[in-house]
Amino acid sequence: VRLLWSLHFLPLSMYRSLRLFAALAAALLPASVLGQTASVNAPLARLIGARATAAPGTGGNTPGAARTGQEETLGLIVYTRDVAALRATGLSVEAAFDGFAVVRASLDQVEVLRRTRGVTQVALGQDEELHNDVAASMVGARALHEGLLGDQPYSGAGAIVCILDTGIDWKHLDFRSLSDPSKSRILRLYDMSLTAQGGETTPQGLPTSYSTGVEYTQAQLNDELDGTPTSFVRSQDTHGHGTHVAGTAAGNGGSMTPRQFVGMAPDADIVFVKSGDGSHSLANMTNGINYCGEVAAAEGKPVAVNISLGSDAGPHDGSDTKNLAVNQFLA
Repeated sequence: VRLLWSLHFLPLSMYRSLRLFAALAAALLPASVLGQTASVNAPLARLIGARATAAPGTGGNTPGAARTGQEETLGLIVYTRDVAALRATGLSVEAAFDGFAVVRASLDQVEVLRRTRGVTQVALGQDEELHNDVAASMVGARALHEGLLGDQPYSGAGAIVCILDTGIDWKHLDFRSLSDPSKSRILRLYDMSLTAQGGETTPQGLPTSYSTGVEYTQAQLNDELDGTPTSFVRSQDTHGHGTHVAGTAAGNGGSMTPRQFVGMAPDADIVFVKSGDGSHSLANMTNGINYCGEVAAAEGKPVAVNISLGSDAGPHDGSDTKNLAVNQFLA
């Protein structure tokens, strides 16, 4: 109380000097000298607590951890603006950003980090995981599949999903009939990267005359799947992106029992346009949009078009060619 009373009557200049001295001490002296200890986030706190109560030699899978010999190394995010002080600890300091850095350290070394000058928090993040098997449930698609909206199931039956992308693994069981795996769900596969040869043709029976690429029909795909004849369909997805997108949009989960990875419209028919591999020309993408509409009209079915391709180029006001083509497709 006396100290506070005395400080109250100190000249303002001296009070400011004391504050400056305290700030300099905090910046220059190790946190351990000042008695300060940085906080840890909840996941790291739980790990420390589990370590304290665990039997010797036991342990589990730790998020962001790797084992080096017998010692588990954690990938930690250390919040600090003094990376030099971090490096002075001798620990492995990796990517450094303004305000935080990645540090590899064992659980025993966390206390060193907590007492390092400038460190305000040591954090252990949660690992990112692949959960494509529950994605449809998270967005509500499973509820639609099961008829929870007006007692009417919606699973894409009677509609077409048309995809422009890098190709599709048309042999994959997710794109075949569940009742008869020798039957493809793909109505047409238009591969713009191929040149017709040996009985192959460009798209046929549509209003637009397409002069490039090769179109494979459902009948030709079925022949491949049941083995009569084989090696006629040459289209491949060497990139993988198109198959991934098709599975998310319309896969029926037929490749696994039980059906684990089911897409948004598992009962829809599929039309696929391979508009390129690593690059997709504006002409191909515009033709592909038009093709989707023409095939849907020929089949007499509604269509949803997926184009998981794009860039930041262009005017960003809806006036570029792809946007105009989409607008006219929807009109």
